[in-house]
Amino acid sequence: GLPPQRIAGTPAVARGAAHADVLAAPMPGVVLEVHVVPGAVLKRGDPVLVLEAMKMRNTIRSPRAAVVVAIEVEAGQPVGPGDPLVRLGAAPG
Repeated sequence: GLPPQRIAGTPAVARGAAHADVLAAPMPGVVLEVHVVPGAVLKRGDPVLVLEAMKMRNTIRSPRAAVVVAIEVEAGQPVGPGDPLVRLGAAPG
């Protein structure tokens, strides 16, 4: 049969032709709330999710105008620094 397909790592996706970016956790914590759905159009600074770290609520915001391609986490999920939270694509227009 055919050899198994190699799955491209995150850096390849982040620099891919589709302009998809990974919004990654800046610190270890627990996802409290997810404020977006796939297909949502974001402006720079829009809240994407809330991460609780060291008993503090941190609102993770969109770094730029973008479309939510995929949500990689759910409320209650623990994450580590660099873990993918949300994948962002190019904004329409």
